[in-house]
Amino acid sequence: MDEEIAAAIELLRAAGTDTEGVEAKAAAGGFPGSALLKSISAFANTGTGLILLGVDEESGFEVVDVDASQLASQLAQVCRESIEPPASAAVEIVEVEGKQVVAARIFELPADQKPAYVKNRGMNRGSYVRVHDSDRQLTTYEVSILLANRTQPRYDAELVLEATLDDLDGALVDAFVARLRANKPSTFRDATAQETLLLVGGADRDDGGALRPTLAGLLALGRYPQRWHPQLNVAVVAYPTPNNEPLADGTRFLDNVAIDGPIPRMVVDAVAAVQRNLSRRSRVPSLFREDEWDFPIEVIRELIVNALMHRDLSPGARGAQVRIEIYPDRLEVHNAGGLFGPVSVRDLGVRTITSSRNARLSKLLEDTLLPGTDGPVAENRGSGFVTLTRRLEAVGMGRPVVTDEVATFTVRLSSTSLLDDVALDDLERFNTSGWSDLQRLVVALAAREEHVSNERVREVSGAQASDVGAAFVGLRQLGVLERMGQGRGSSWRLVPGASVQPAQGTEAPPFAGAPRARRAPTSEAPQARVLLHSLTESPASAAELHHRVEIGTKRNVLYWLHRLEDEGLVAPTAAKRNSPANRWRLTDAGAALLEDIEG
Repeated sequence: MDEEIAAAIELLRAAGTDTEGVEAKAAAGGFPGSALLKSISAFANTGTGLILLGVDEESGFEVVDVDASQLASQLAQVCRESIEPPASAAVEIVEVEGKQVVAARIFELPADQKPAYVKNRGMNRGSYVRVHDSDRQLTTYEVSILLANRTQPRYDAELVLEATLDDLDGALVDAFVARLRANKPSTFRDATAQETLLLVGGADRDDGGALRPTLAGLLALGRYPQRWHPQLNVAVVAYPTPNNEPLADGTRFLDNVAIDGPIPRMVVDAVAAVQRNLSRRSRVPSLFREDEWDFPIEVIRELIVNALMHRDLSPGARGAQVRIEIYPDRLEVHNAGGLFGPVSVRDLGVRTITSSRNARLSKLLEDTLLPGTDGPVAENRGSGFVTLTRRLEAVGMGRPVVTDEVATFTVRLSSTSLLDDVALDDLERFNTSGWSDLQRLVVALAAREEHVSNERVREVSGAQASDVGAAFVGLRQLGVLERMGQGRGSSWRLVPGASVQPAQGTEAPPFAGAPRARRAPTSEAPQARVLLHSLTESPASAAELHHRVEIGTKRNVLYWLHRLEDEGLVAPTAAKRNSPANRWRLTDAGAALLEDIEG
């Protein structure tokens, strides 16, 4: 364990802060007390975590002298006696850099035992979760979610007493019944539509004997469920900037739409709304460029289905929409209610686990057809997240970043592998085939911004602090990055001599002795071809070309124009390229090239 603890301390130093999985305390003056109890509760509720006593954050996570034997005994005691239910912990004393450190692995409680809380504060005031590098007290609503998760929730089985079966969509119901009759004839072949709905939990009888749709039935097969529950819908919002700041002209949203209807129609409409806000960009899986959608459409569909199917349907959460937020550098899907049952963030995308908060709704969606297809809305086999993770990996993108905060569940797809053309040109100087997407992004940011912090990379990528710290450490080992400063104020920069900006008349040296990548002729790039074709219409400014063609930002358009100019295929009409009067025109060589291509 000594090597594991030393590695954890190294990551803390790289991150400049505690992380979501590690809490360090100096404890030079004795046992930290109440602050440590919060962390024990948080790790037991959120996920396995590591507590280190004898490591001082204020001095850049240096190892300090402590009474390790006394601290270890006290830590084991409070885990048993001060937390309810008692926290499961493995406490050891390890030697790091010639001094003793107390290391305690706090294990996550099973779902049917949460929340773990600090006894003397009580359940509602003493329950915590881990968020980034700190411990956050749970709200009363969040405590109620954890208590409800100890058993199978039945909110989706509630009758919508104001509705009747006439409020279900006839076409959806007919297709649903036909599918069940075909796939499960022994049970449903001779059943009427009403009998089928009763059997599957899409409807039930009220106290007076009248048939009413259940909440699950209305959401899966209803004509307009929002008549009774206006916020059980989807909001798709596209922001113009990564930090949600408005543009200079005051523009706050590029798109903002609320999508209503039953779940099958909301899925189709939400996917369409997301797709119209995506663009095709270049991806760099190793040394080669490919063009594709910002994010795979089938992955977006799966995330939307999961959010709608597994969201919390308790009365306290029915005012919360499923939100899809699109930023220039990422896409986020938010829904009410965290993970349910024996599923942890660690399991997602790794192994197949079936655990449905809304068991009846999930069952209905297995046989509810997705409009325009002959397949169901959801397979409900627990394999959806595994499938979408593999799809992301197949196209060279990183794993989705998942945040489970009890009351909310967020999945973030970060475009760490989708870099603009200028960043790709920077990276072409080095062999990055052995690097992770996050390491490529770190180097691109360091080249552009001179130095980067853990917080800055997390802001851009959505990655966890520990993952960013590991990327920094790996790049330092390659001789690419060096750290500036210590603690929370530390940052990282490219090692002098490894700069992507070479001195005039020289070429930048490749990292770690790797061969420099060869750049294909500009005219072979699809972005360049599109620009050349557009200029056959008439000369145009970069801003005009940006509106004519889809090549990312205006900055990307200028990048490709300058490369085409370098090869003599286009030329400016004004003496200065940045003049407002300048227009870009096709040269004779550019026109001849197009004739050759098309001929």
